[in-house]
Amino acid sequence: MSTGTDPWNDAVADDLARQLQARGWWVDRPDLERAHGTGRSGQLRPAASGGVGSLVDRAVDTVVARMAARLALRIGDSPHAVVGVHPLVDRVLGLLRRSGALTAPVATYLGGPDVRSSWGAGGADVILSPHPAVDRLLSRLPGPPAVLPIKVTAVAGTPTDRGRPAAGRARVVVPAWASSGRRTAAVVRDLASWGVRPLVLCGTNHVAARWVDALGAGTARTGGTDAAAILGEADFVVDPTAGAAGWLAVLQGRQVISYRVPRSAEGMAADLHAAGAAVWARSRIDLGLALTGHVGPALAAATTQRLDPVSAIEAVAVDRSSAA
Repeated sequence: MSTGTDPWNDAVADDLARQLQARGWWVDRPDLERAHGTGRSGQLRPAASGGVGSLVDRAVDTVVARMAARLALRIGDSPHAVVGVHPLVDRVLGLLRRSGALTAPVATYLGGPDVRSSWGAGGADVILSPHPAVDRLLSRLPGPPAVLPIKVTAVAGTPTDRGRPAAGRARVVVPAWASSGRRTAAVVRDLASWGVRPLVLCGTNHVAARWVDALGAGTARTGGTDAAAILGEADFVVDPTAGAAGWLAVLQGRQVISYRVPRSAEGMAADLHAAGAAVWARSRIDLGLALTGHVGPALAAATTQRLDPVSAIEAVAVDRSSAA
């Protein structure tokens, strides 16, 4: 289950569903947008922090309660397991779990680097961490709630390493779905100065696509592109948001460079850089150094020893089946 409002988050849930179906499981793929039935995606955002946080929390709690009631009907007969891939999904499922409306075990898969305090308080039985960088972020969360135990299980696929090509011959992808047109254009211009013509994934961000087309220094692609597959084939992913799109590339073992990220994303860029998951290039020179291999993390060897997420979800489901 995803939110239905974030294309990258939805892509993670879709990929998990495809893998589980390939192993013979019956899989339903609801999302909160359809379960809520309003189409007003602005209501599906987690509570913000700040001076009005308590007011926002109360408003979100009201929406969560409404979504939970509809979602209980949507889920129907209790399945072997329910998997959420977003903090708000985790919050709704946790409410159902604590109220007794959902008896199936809940697994929370951290499909992105945005580790919020709500991950640790949603009510999941198992938190699946896909990367050592997320392990580090999870360690900062407060202790598990008293209502349900939480076990953190490390999971991830095995990254691949094709070596590092010369910058001018590298396949560089810029996920610009959520980036402004000006920021996207600045990233493309800076890549062009290093002899790189990137593929820019714009999704429905037609403003960014027009900026790229006007520059003539990159190729803009809009629409329902298979972003996960394209990111997986890139030599470098230059991420101007330090968000979920770049995270998909991290999980596929790609070399990710956080670049020209907005101030609100600098903390995440710093965390990913410190954990060795991505390079945070703070200047055009840093970008060139990362592209030419003078700076940058080695792919974490430890991830090759981690379970893949589908096997971990299967373990939860099999435990449920055995108990029944």
